[in-house]
Amino acid sequence: MGHPPGLAEPPPMLSIAADIQPITGQLKAQAQLPLQQPVKIKAGIFVYDFGEINQVLQNYQLNTIIWLSWQDSRLAFTPDSADKSEKFIPLASIWSPDVEVVNSANLELPSDGDVTVEPDGTVTYIRRLNLKLSSELNLVRFRFDQQQLKLILESGNYTSNQVVFTVSPRPSQWRKEVFISEWNLEKITQDVVTTQLVPEADEESQARFAIHIQRRSGFYLWRAFLPLILIVIVAWLSLWVPLLNVPTGPFPLSIGALLTAITFNFSISSSLPRVSYLTFFDAFFLICCISIFLTLVVNVYLTKRQQEVQMETKTIRRLGRRLIPTSFLVSLAIIILVFLI
Repeated sequence: MGHPPGLAEPPPMLSIAADIQPITGQLKAQAQLPLQQPVKIKAGIFVYDFGEINQVLQNYQLNTIIWLSWQDSRLAFTPDSADKSEKFIPLASIWSPDVEVVNSANLELPSDGDVTVEPDGTVTYIRRLNLKLSSELNLVRFRFDQQQLKLILESGNYTSNQVVFTVSPRPSQWRKEVFISEWNLEKITQDVVTTQLVPEADEESQARFAIHIQRRSGFYLWRAFLPLILIVIVAWLSLWVPLLNVPTGPFPLSIGALLTAITFNFSISSSLPRVSYLTFFDAFFLICCISIFLTLVVNVYLTKRQQEVQMETKTIRRLGRRLIPTSFLVSLAIIILVFLI
Protein backbone atom coordinates (compact mmCIF):
# COMPACT_ATOMS: atom_id res chain seq x y z
CA MET A 1 0.00 0.00 0.00
CA GLY A 2 1.40 3.42 -0.93
CA HIS A 3 1.73 6.24 1.53
CA PRO A 4 0.40 9.81 1.18
CA PRO A 5 2.63 12.07 -0.94
CA GLY A 6 4.51 14.61 1.11
CA LEU A 7 4.31 12.56 4.28
CA ALA A 8 7.16 10.87 6.05
CA GLU A 9 7.32 7.18 5.30
CA PRO A 10 4.39 5.75 7.30
CA PRO A 11 4.78 2.59 9.33
CA PRO A 12 3.72 -0.61 7.60
CA MET A 13 0.15 -1.78 8.07
CA LEU A 14 0.16 -3.08 11.59
CA SER A 15 -0.49 -6.77 11.09
CA ILE A 16 2.83 -8.58 11.36
CA ALA A 17 2.50 -10.70 14.48
CA ALA A 18 6.21 -11.49 14.58
CA ASP A 19 7.06 -7.82 15.16
CA ILE A 20 4.67 -7.33 18.05
CA GLN A 21 6.59 -6.67 21.25
CA PRO A 22 4.19 -6.24 24.16
CA ILE A 23 5.19 -3.99 27.04
CA THR A 24 4.68 -5.81 30.31
CA GLY A 25 3.81 -4.44 33.71
CA GLN A 26 2.64 -0.99 32.64
CA LEU A 27 -0.13 -1.86 30.15
CA LYS A 28 -2.83 -2.16 32.80
CA ALA A 29 -2.38 1.53 33.61
CA GLN A 30 -2.87 2.64 30.02
CA ALA A 31 -6.67 2.72 30.23
CA GLN A 32 -6.30 6.08 31.97
CA LEU A 33 -5.52 9.36 30.26
CA PRO A 34 -1.85 10.21 29.76
CA LEU A 35 -0.38 12.48 32.42
CA GLN A 36 0.10 15.41 30.04
CA GLN A 37 -3.32 16.96 29.34
CA PRO A 38 -4.95 17.93 27.13
CA VAL A 39 -3.68 15.17 24.88
CA LYS A 40 -2.93 16.65 21.46
CA ILE A 41 -4.12 14.48 18.58
CA LYS A 42 -2.74 15.01 15.10
CA ALA A 43 -4.99 13.64 12.37
CA GLY A 44 -4.79 13.23 8.63
CA ILE A 45 -6.43 11.42 5.74
CA PHE A 46 -5.24 9.89 2.49
CA VAL A 47 -7.99 9.45 -0.10
CA TYR A 48 -7.85 6.21 -2.04
CA ASP A 49 -11.06 6.43 -4.03
CA PHE A 50 -14.55 7.89 -4.20
CA GLY A 51 -17.85 6.14 -4.67
CA GLU A 52 -21.10 7.81 -5.61
CA ILE A 53 -21.70 11.46 -4.71
CA ASN A 54 -25.47 11.57 -4.25
CA GLN A 55 -26.60 15.18 -4.64
CA VAL A 56 -30.25 14.27 -4.00
CA LEU A 57 -29.59 12.64 -0.61
CA GLN A 58 -26.46 14.79 -0.06
CA ASN A 59 -24.07 12.02 0.92
CA TYR A 60 -21.02 10.38 -0.60
CA GLN A 61 -18.85 7.27 -0.34
CA LEU A 62 -15.17 7.53 0.50
CA ASN A 63 -12.36 4.98 0.60
CA THR A 64 -9.67 6.53 2.77
CA ILE A 65 -6.82 5.99 5.21
CA ILE A 66 -7.25 7.79 8.52
CA TRP A 67 -4.15 8.23 10.64
CA LEU A 68 -3.88 9.61 14.16
CA SER A 69 -0.85 10.46 16.23
CA TRP A 70 -0.50 11.34 19.92
CA GLN A 71 2.15 11.10 22.62
CA ASP A 72 1.97 9.02 25.78
CA SER A 73 5.14 9.31 27.84
CA ARG A 74 4.24 6.11 29.73
CA LEU A 75 5.02 4.16 26.57
CA ALA A 76 8.50 5.65 26.07
CA PHE A 77 11.32 3.11 25.84
CA THR A 78 14.98 2.77 24.97
CA PRO A 79 15.52 1.10 21.58
CA ASP A 80 17.31 -2.22 21.66
CA SER A 81 19.28 -1.48 18.52
CA ALA A 82 19.36 0.83 15.52
CA ASP A 83 17.14 -1.63 13.66
CA LYS A 84 14.42 -1.65 16.34
CA SER A 85 13.38 2.01 16.65
CA GLU A 86 9.64 1.22 16.77
CA LYS A 87 7.40 -1.23 18.59
CA PHE A 88 4.02 -2.62 17.61
CA ILE A 89 1.50 -2.84 20.43
CA PRO A 90 -2.14 -4.00 20.44
CA LEU A 91 -4.33 -0.90 20.52
CA ALA A 92 -6.72 -2.55 22.98
CA SER A 93 -3.95 -2.71 25.60
CA ILE A 94 -3.18 1.03 25.73
CA TRP A 95 -5.08 4.26 26.11
CA SER A 96 -6.63 5.66 22.91
CA PRO A 97 -8.74 8.78 22.26
CA ASP A 98 -11.81 6.79 21.06
CA VAL A 99 -12.15 8.82 17.88
CA GLU A 100 -15.33 8.52 15.81
CA VAL A 101 -16.47 9.84 12.44
CA VAL A 102 -19.24 12.28 13.34
CA ASN A 103 -20.93 12.49 9.93
CA SER A 104 -21.00 8.73 9.34
CA ALA A 105 -23.81 7.56 11.66
CA ASN A 106 -21.51 7.82 14.69
CA LEU A 107 -19.00 5.34 13.27
CA GLU A 108 -16.27 4.67 15.83
CA LEU A 109 -12.86 3.95 14.39
CA PRO A 110 -11.77 0.29 14.71
CA SER A 111 -10.02 -0.50 17.99
CA ASP A 112 -8.59 -3.85 16.94
CA GLY A 113 -5.14 -4.41 15.48
CA ASP A 114 -1.89 -2.74 16.47
CA VAL A 115 -0.36 0.71 16.65
CA THR A 116 3.21 1.90 16.25
CA VAL A 117 5.01 3.29 19.30
CA GLU A 118 8.22 5.31 18.92
CA PRO A 119 10.90 5.61 21.62
CA ASP A 120 9.57 8.97 22.87
CA GLY A 121 6.08 7.48 23.37
CA THR A 122 4.55 8.80 20.14
CA VAL A 123 1.70 6.52 19.08
CA THR A 124 0.66 6.27 15.41
CA TYR A 125 -2.70 4.77 14.47
CA ILE A 126 -3.44 3.95 10.78
CA ARG A 127 -6.60 2.34 9.40
CA ARG A 128 -8.11 2.10 5.92
CA LEU A 129 -11.90 2.48 5.86
CA ASN A 130 -14.83 2.54 3.45
CA LEU A 131 -17.19 5.27 4.67
CA LYS A 132 -20.59 6.60 3.68
CA LEU A 133 -20.62 10.22 4.81
CA SER A 134 -23.33 12.86 4.90
CA SER A 135 -22.26 16.32 3.78
CA GLU A 136 -24.51 19.31 3.17
CA LEU A 137 -24.08 20.69 -0.35
CA ASN A 138 -24.47 24.31 -1.40
CA LEU A 139 -26.35 23.97 -4.70
CA VAL A 140 -27.25 27.59 -5.43
CA ARG A 141 -24.92 27.53 -8.46
CA PHE A 142 -26.12 24.02 -9.39
CA ARG A 143 -24.57 22.67 -12.59
CA PHE A 144 -21.72 25.25 -12.22
CA ASP A 145 -21.02 24.68 -8.53
CA GLN A 146 -18.09 23.89 -6.25
CA GLN A 147 -18.54 21.71 -3.18
CA GLN A 148 -16.76 20.80 0.04
CA LEU A 149 -17.23 17.18 1.07
CA LYS A 150 -16.82 16.97 4.84
CA LEU A 151 -15.20 14.33 7.03
CA ILE A 152 -15.41 15.18 10.76
CA LEU A 153 -13.48 13.40 13.52
CA GLU A 154 -14.27 13.75 17.19
CA SER A 155 -13.35 12.03 20.45
CA GLY A 156 -16.67 10.71 21.67
CA ASN A 157 -15.68 10.20 25.33
CA TYR A 158 -13.44 13.18 26.10
CA THR A 159 -13.95 16.94 26.30
CA SER A 160 -11.66 19.57 24.79
CA ASN A 161 -9.98 19.91 28.19
CA GLN A 162 -8.84 16.29 27.96
CA VAL A 163 -8.34 15.66 24.23
CA VAL A 164 -7.80 18.31 21.57
CA PHE A 165 -7.14 17.94 17.86
CA THR A 166 -4.37 20.00 16.28
CA VAL A 167 -3.73 20.86 12.64
CA SER A 168 -1.17 18.38 11.42
CA PRO A 169 1.93 19.69 9.60
CA ARG A 170 1.58 16.69 7.30
CA PRO A 171 -0.82 17.65 4.47
CA SER A 172 -3.69 15.30 3.67
CA GLN A 173 -3.43 14.03 0.11
CA TRP A 174 -5.09 11.72 -2.41
CA ARG A 175 -3.94 8.96 -4.72
CA LYS A 176 -3.13 10.38 -8.16
CA GLU A 177 -5.39 7.81 -9.85
CA VAL A 178 -8.44 9.04 -7.91
CA PHE A 179 -11.32 9.71 -10.30
CA ILE A 180 -14.70 11.22 -9.48
CA SER A 181 -17.34 11.02 -12.18
CA GLU A 182 -18.62 14.50 -13.04
CA TRP A 183 -16.18 16.25 -10.67
CA ASN A 184 -12.61 17.57 -10.52
CA LEU A 185 -10.73 17.09 -7.24
CA GLU A 186 -9.14 20.42 -6.23
CA LYS A 187 -7.60 20.13 -2.75
CA ILE A 188 -8.06 18.85 0.82
CA THR A 189 -8.06 21.30 3.73
CA GLN A 190 -8.16 20.70 7.47
CA ASP A 191 -9.56 22.80 10.29
CA VAL A 192 -9.84 22.32 14.05
CA VAL A 193 -12.84 23.62 16.02
CA THR A 194 -14.48 23.17 19.39
CA THR A 195 -18.21 22.59 19.53
CA GLN A 196 -21.04 21.86 21.95
CA LEU A 197 -23.27 18.96 21.03
CA VAL A 198 -26.00 20.21 23.39
CA PRO A 199 -26.41 23.56 25.21
CA GLU A 200 -24.48 23.92 28.48
CA ALA A 201 -22.50 20.74 27.79
CA ASP A 202 -18.71 20.58 27.80
CA GLU A 203 -17.03 21.55 24.56
CA GLU A 204 -15.50 18.86 22.38
CA SER A 205 -12.68 19.17 19.90
CA GLN A 206 -13.22 18.27 16.24
CA ALA A 207 -10.91 17.80 13.27
CA ARG A 208 -12.79 18.77 10.11
CA PHE A 209 -11.50 17.80 6.68
CA ALA A 210 -12.94 19.41 3.56
CA ILE A 211 -12.42 17.77 0.17
CA HIS A 212 -12.85 20.55 -2.40
CA ILE A 213 -14.36 19.46 -5.72
CA GLN A 214 -15.61 21.34 -8.78
CA ARG A 215 -18.32 20.10 -11.11
CA ARG A 216 -17.51 19.46 -14.76
CA SER A 217 -20.40 21.28 -16.47
CA GLY A 218 -19.91 20.23 -20.10
CA PHE A 219 -22.37 17.33 -19.87
CA TYR A 220 -25.15 19.62 -18.61
CA LEU A 221 -24.46 22.30 -21.19
CA TRP A 222 -25.14 19.84 -24.03
CA ARG A 223 -27.79 17.66 -22.36
CA ALA A 224 -29.86 20.21 -20.41
CA PHE A 225 -29.22 23.88 -21.18
CA LEU A 226 -28.89 23.64 -24.97
CA PRO A 227 -32.07 21.52 -25.45
CA LEU A 228 -34.08 23.98 -23.32
CA ILE A 229 -32.78 26.94 -25.33
CA LEU A 230 -33.78 25.19 -28.56
CA ILE A 231 -37.27 24.55 -27.16
CA VAL A 232 -37.61 28.25 -26.34
CA ILE A 233 -36.48 29.23 -29.85
CA VAL A 234 -39.10 26.87 -31.34
CA ALA A 235 -41.74 28.74 -29.31
CA TRP A 236 -40.43 32.08 -30.61
CA LEU A 237 -40.72 30.83 -34.20
CA SER A 238 -44.49 30.74 -33.76
CA LEU A 239 -44.39 34.56 -33.97
CA TRP A 240 -43.29 34.20 -37.60
CA VAL A 241 -45.99 31.65 -38.54
CA PRO A 242 -48.84 33.23 -40.60
CA LEU A 243 -51.98 33.95 -38.60
CA LEU A 244 -54.45 31.82 -40.54
CA ASN A 245 -56.40 29.69 -38.10
CA VAL A 246 -55.81 27.74 -34.93
CA PRO A 247 -54.94 24.31 -36.46
CA THR A 248 -52.31 25.69 -38.84
CA GLY A 249 -51.43 28.89 -37.01
CA PRO A 250 -48.86 29.59 -34.27
CA PHE A 251 -50.56 27.64 -31.47
CA PRO A 252 -49.10 24.17 -32.16
CA LEU A 253 -45.55 25.50 -31.95
CA SER A 254 -45.94 27.51 -28.73
CA ILE A 255 -48.13 24.96 -26.92
CA GLY A 256 -45.91 22.08 -28.03
CA ALA A 257 -42.80 23.93 -26.84
CA LEU A 258 -44.33 24.54 -23.40
CA LEU A 259 -45.39 20.90 -22.98
CA THR A 260 -42.00 19.70 -24.20
CA ALA A 261 -40.18 21.88 -21.65
CA ILE A 262 -42.37 20.61 -18.80
CA THR A 263 -41.93 16.98 -19.90
CA PHE A 264 -38.16 17.51 -20.14
CA ASN A 265 -38.10 18.83 -16.58
CA PHE A 266 -40.00 15.79 -15.30
CA SER A 267 -37.63 13.43 -17.13
CA ILE A 268 -34.56 14.82 -15.33
CA SER A 269 -36.22 15.54 -11.96
CA SER A 270 -34.83 12.33 -10.40
CA SER A 271 -31.28 13.69 -10.79
CA LEU A 272 -32.08 17.13 -9.41
CA PRO A 273 -31.35 18.08 -5.78
CA ARG A 274 -34.39 18.41 -3.50
CA VAL A 275 -33.60 21.73 -1.90
CA SER A 276 -35.98 24.45 -0.77
CA TYR A 277 -34.02 27.32 -2.31
CA LEU A 278 -33.79 28.37 -5.95
CA THR A 279 -30.76 27.05 -7.85
CA PHE A 280 -29.31 28.49 -11.06
CA PHE A 281 -30.79 25.65 -13.08
CA ASP A 282 -34.22 26.23 -11.50
CA ALA A 283 -34.06 29.93 -12.40
CA PHE A 284 -32.98 29.10 -15.95
CA PHE A 285 -35.83 26.63 -16.40
CA LEU A 286 -38.34 29.16 -15.03
CA ILE A 287 -37.33 31.92 -17.44
CA CYS A 288 -37.55 29.41 -20.31
CA CYS A 289 -41.12 28.51 -19.30
CA ILE A 290 -42.09 32.15 -18.77
CA SER A 291 -40.72 33.11 -22.20
CA ILE A 292 -42.67 30.28 -23.87
CA PHE A 293 -45.81 31.23 -21.94
CA LEU A 294 -45.54 34.90 -22.97
CA THR A 295 -45.18 33.78 -26.59
CA LEU A 296 -48.38 31.75 -26.22
CA VAL A 297 -50.21 34.73 -24.65
CA VAL A 298 -49.18 36.98 -27.54
CA ASN A 299 -50.38 34.39 -30.08
CA VAL A 300 -53.75 34.03 -28.31
CA TYR A 301 -54.22 37.79 -28.25
CA LEU A 302 -53.21 38.21 -31.91
CA THR A 303 -55.51 35.43 -33.07
CA LYS A 304 -58.42 37.10 -31.34
CA ARG A 305 -57.60 40.53 -32.73
CA GLN A 306 -56.67 39.36 -36.22
CA GLN A 307 -59.91 40.23 -37.93
CA GLU A 308 -60.57 43.33 -35.83
CA VAL A 309 -57.51 45.42 -36.35
CA GLN A 310 -55.17 43.97 -38.98
CA MET A 311 -52.59 46.75 -38.78
CA GLU A 312 -52.49 46.74 -34.97
CA THR A 313 -51.97 42.99 -35.06
CA LYS A 314 -48.90 43.35 -37.28
CA THR A 315 -47.44 46.02 -35.00
CA ILE A 316 -47.93 43.97 -31.83
CA ARG A 317 -46.46 40.93 -33.55
CA ARG A 318 -43.36 42.85 -34.56
CA LEU A 319 -42.98 44.09 -30.98
CA GLY A 320 -43.39 40.53 -29.66
CA ARG A 321 -40.65 39.30 -31.98
CA ARG A 322 -38.25 41.81 -30.44
CA LEU A 323 -39.37 42.10 -26.84
CA ILE A 324 -39.83 38.42 -25.88
CA PRO A 325 -36.37 37.20 -27.01
CA THR A 326 -34.84 40.38 -25.55
CA SER A 327 -36.57 39.86 -22.19
CA PHE A 328 -35.32 36.25 -22.13
CA LEU A 329 -31.72 37.31 -22.79
CA VAL A 330 -31.93 40.06 -20.15
CA SER A 331 -33.37 37.59 -17.61
CA LEU A 332 -30.63 35.08 -18.44
CA ALA A 333 -27.97 37.75 -17.94
CA ILE A 334 -29.53 38.67 -14.57
CA ILE A 335 -29.56 35.11 -13.21
CA ILE A 336 -25.97 34.58 -14.39
CA LEU A 337 -24.95 37.75 -12.48
CA VAL A 338 -26.93 36.68 -9.39
CA PHE A 339 -25.96 32.99 -9.27
CA LEU A 340 -22.58 32.70 -10.99
CA ILE A 341 -20.73 35.98 -10.49
